[in-house]
This record gives sequence, structure tokens and C-alpha cells, in this order.
Amino acid sequence: MSAAPSAAPLLQALEVRKSFGATQALKGVDFELRAGEVHALLGPNGAGKSTLVKVIAGALRPDAGRLLLGGEELGRIGPAAAHAAGIETMLQQTALIPDLSVAENIALGRRGGRGGFVDWRAQRRDGAAALAALGLDLRLEQPVGELSIADQRAVELARALSRRCRVLILDEPTATLGAREARVLLEQVRRTAAEGVGVVYVSHHLDEVLEVADRATVVRDGRVVEVMELRRDGVQARDLVRAMIGREVEVAQPPALAGGGAIALEAQSVTVGRRLQEVSLTLRRGEIVGLFGAVGAGQSTLARVLSGQTRPSAGSVAVDGRPLRVRTPRGALRRGVALVPEDRLRSGLVPAFDVAENIQLSARALGRGVLARRRLPEARRWVADLGIHPADPTVAVSALSGGNQQKVVFAKTVASGGRVLVLEEPTAGVDVGAKQEIRALVGRLAGDGAAVAIVSTEPEEVLAMCHRIVVLRKGSVVAELPREAATRQTLTELATGAEAER
Repeated sequence: MSAAPSAAPLLQALEVRKSFGATQALKGVDFELRAGEVHALLGPNGAGKSTLVKVIAGALRPDAGRLLLGGEELGRIGPAAAHAAGIETMLQQTALIPDLSVAENIALGRRGGRGGFVDWRAQRRDGAAALAALGLDLRLEQPVGELSIADQRAVELARALSRRCRVLILDEPTATLGAREARVLLEQVRRTAAEGVGVVYVSHHLDEVLEVADRATVVRDGRVVEVMELRRDGVQARDLVRAMIGREVEVAQPPALAGGGAIALEAQSVTVGRRLQEVSLTLRRGEIVGLFGAVGAGQSTLARVLSGQTRPSAGSVAVDGRPLRVRTPRGALRRGVALVPEDRLRSGLVPAFDVAENIQLSARALGRGVLARRRLPEARRWVADLGIHPADPTVAVSALSGGNQQKVVFAKTVASGGRVLVLEEPTAGVDVGAKQEIRALVGRLAGDGAAVAIVSTEPEEVLAMCHRIVVLRKGSVVAELPREAATRQTLTELATGAEAER
């Protein structure tokens, strides 16, 4: 729990408006943040959250409205002026220099000593103080590239504190973290607020929001629809969902197994150096199988082997009884194996292309495609079926929210005709409504006979979607169990080895 927030507003956004062409992203939004408060900013994909955050951070200039910090008008500031005013932003991707040390990364952006020379003693002193404020035990001289993603996140928090920031914006800070690492980060967020910093917390993980935030502002269709006091008794995740979506959302369930599905893919004793050790796996038609583990447990490496991204050093993979000997993802796609990668923007899409062109990428890679402009009706069908917003296939995919980008990746993958689907973190960073739509789509695909593997570090994801769950730890399979026998606690204990310690 953060320290008791100040009653007076630290940051105020008043009647902020922002349009992109004919699209009104913000329609007179008011937002208030107090010192020492963790304030969640919630809403479905495309609601305007990212636009508001960018306005506060100085990355976008609003068309109208005012920003006040400590009661003083900020005016139309840019990123540099926002930093100078004490506004820091942590995006989903870390903004660190891997080859520099922890101390050097914490000191980034600050002036050097006299004459432009670096005061190494002061740098280490300030770095140690920032780490201590978060309860971190990291070596100041260690290159951050050698740290885990969780520790890199912690270094970013320490840097923000060392800059004496007044406002810290966290955009999906746990998106790349496992459950254990996420809990550590949440504790560090609370410590940051306890230092008097106002924290804006943007996340689709509502359990995290309820644990760490004091208040929540819910945005929908460019407008604030509700401000909620989360410390009030009785506020639950379903209340947040109802405010975000405007209706109750039914939880998608995997389709009932018809039984006797033919083996679509079989991996036997697959080994990849030290990352994967003699892993065997079977996928059947109509079945959704979860590949679950903590970050770095080996499930992502296995996904790349199954989809032709990585060649195993030992073992074999067969599709429909025939060996899968491919050197490229295109070769795997020709055999009907398709991958939805975790990093959708870098690996799953071409940002410079529009939605229609991206949907046709896989088909064109197989030599069956024509120019997307001639296939707009098909692209429009996918846009409508998946609820992609805005509903215009000629919009650049880079202009879409994360959840809508994920839907485009799904459309591209399914349009390729793949019948064995490997999905890495398929609903990471998407809102509740989009999450249920994607889960329903996966269920329909399995119901139509596709074999699906879900790669995830989130227990809720595999529990909600999968018929069977394979748990990996340190590159090996440690358990395989039907969904009916799995719980969040069981999966977490298996993935971390906690069950062996009891």
C-alpha cells in the first residue's frame, strides 16, 4: 500500500482534446493525480489512454485543454521540458543501454561534474541511494544487459527516483514479467509512491490494479466514464470490467473436446543447447494445450522450434506424421504451422503497412497472394469478425492500439490457412473485451479442428483457454495435467519449484 496521498492535486489535465484526422482520441478528458498516490488509468484498447499518457509526457501536443503541475500551468511542453518538470515515463520496452553499468544507467540524462567530466564517486553514491530506496541489492558496476528483465525494470524505477521525479507514468510495466517478478515490481511501485511520487499506472491486469492502486480513472471512447476509489470495500475486478466495457463480459471457455482427435504435431526429445532439455509434446486436432512456465523456463524456445524459428540440436518434430525439417518460418507455414509471436509489432507485423496489407502478408509469403488493394473485401471481413478498431483496413497498423494490433496478427495467421497454431502470450497487453474476443476466436479455431499451443507465463491465461497444461521449468517438462486438475497455486508452485520445498 502506498503512503497516504495528498488531498491537493499534484497533476491536473483539464478538458484535454486530441484528434488524429477525423478520429477524436480525447474528447475533453479531465484527469487528476495526487502526490503519493498510485492512480490506475483504465479502459479498452483504443479508448484514449495512450494518447492521454503521451500528452502528459510531452510526446503529443493536445489540440485543446490545460496541464497543471503543482498548480502551475505547464503549457505546451515537449519531452525534454516534461523531464525537467519531473515527469518520467516507463514504457513496455525498457529504455536502458545494455553495455552501461547499473550506476551509469541510473545517471543517464543528468549533467556531469564540473567541466563536463563525470563525477564517478557522486554517480555511485546517488545510484546506491536510489537502489536503497527501492530495497534493491544490485551491483552498481554490473552491465544492465546481464540483468533479468525484472531487475532492468527496477533500475528504471531507481533512475526515476534519482531524478527526483514528481510524476511517474508506468505503461504496462509487468507485460514482460512472470508472476513472481511482477509481484516484486508492484512492491517497488508502492515504495516509489511512498517517496511522495504520484504514479500513473496503466495496465490490463486488473488483479494488479486492485492490489497496488488507490484510485482508478476509466476512459472509454475518448471520455472519462468513471473515477473509482479502489480502497473502498467491495470494489472487485468485475466492477472495473463493467466500467471499462460498459457491460458484463462472459468468460470464454475452450470448446468441449470431441475426443479421438488425430495427432497434428509431435515433438520427441527436443533439445536446444541448455535452453531446452529432451522435451516431448503431442498436439491433437481440436485441442488447446498450454505451455506454461516462468520467464525463461523454455516455453518460448519450444515455440520457436515448433514454428520453424529455431532448429533443435537434438530430437525431432513431426507434423501429420511427417518430419518437420524446415529452416525458416515460411517453410513451417507451408506445412500448416503458424506462429503468433509475443512481440507483435516487431515480429508479427510490418508497421509501415496498413491493416489489409498486413493481413495478406502470410498468404503472399506462400505465393498465393495478390496485392492487398485487390482483396479489401476479405480484409474488411476480418476487421469486422475480430472487431478491429478503427474499422478501416487502409489505416496504418502502427496507428492501432496494442490489442487491435494483436487482432491483426491473428487475422494474418488464420488467413494463412495454418492448422497448427503456436500462440505466444496471445492476450498480453490487451483489454478485457479484446481478451475475451481473442479467447473466443481461439476456441472457434480449435472447434474447427486446429491444434493450438498457448505459450504463457500467466496462470489465468492457460486456465481460461486450455484443455491440457504442460509445465516447464529450467528447460524441462516437470508436469502435465488436465485443466480440471490445475489451479493457479498448483501451476505457480510447479513452475517455480515451490512444491518441492514443502
